[in-house]
Amino acid sequence: MFDHMLAHIVPGHVLRAASLGVLAGVALVGPVWAAHEPPRLGLTPTGEIGQFFALSMEPGASRQLTVELGNVGHDSLLARTYAADAYTIINGGFAAELFGEAPSGTTQWLDYPDREVTLGPGEALVIDFTVSVPAATVPGEYIAALVAENAEPYRDAGAGGVSMDRSTAPWWR
Repeated sequence: MFDHMLAHIVPGHVLRAASLGVLAGVALVGPVWAAHEPPRLGLTPTGEIGQFFALSMEPGASRQLTVELGNVGHDSLLARTYAADAYTIINGGFAAELFGEAPSGTTQWLDYPDREVTLGPGEALVIDFTVSVPAATVPGEYIAALVAENAEPYRDAGAGGVSMDRSTAPWWR
C-alpha cells in the first residue's frame, strides 16, 4: 500500500501537496486469498486544514513543515517513507518515482529524511522537514512527492484479492 503526498511548489504563489492513496504499478505475483486485512498506511500533513499543504513561498525562502506517517491497519508493519520526483501519468493524475531513484529538480528542495520504521496498529510518527526554494527560481508551478509504502512486499494466502510485488519486476523500471 502506498500513500503519496504530491507537492506543487509555486514560488511567489502557492505550495500544494495533495495526499493521494495510490496503488503503484507492481508485478502480479498471483492471486491470493486475504486471511486478514492488508497493511494500510497514511501520510498526512499536520498543522494544515485538509489533506494538502497550501502556502506561499518566495524564491530563497525556507519553510519547516510536518507530516504524520501512520499505520491505520490492524497489524504491525515496516514502513518506508521518502521524497521522490513526481510526474504526470497517462490519462491524468500523478505518480512518484520508486524508492532508491535519485531525486532531481524540485525534489532536491525538500530536506526530507528517508527512513524505515516499524509501526504497530494505530501508531504514528511525526516527521519534520524543510522546503527551501532556490533564490534563482522563477515563479511557476513545481511538483515533488512524499511517499509512504510498505518496506516489505505484502503477501497473504487468504480468501480474496490479489497481491502485488514490484520487487520481482525488473521490467517495471
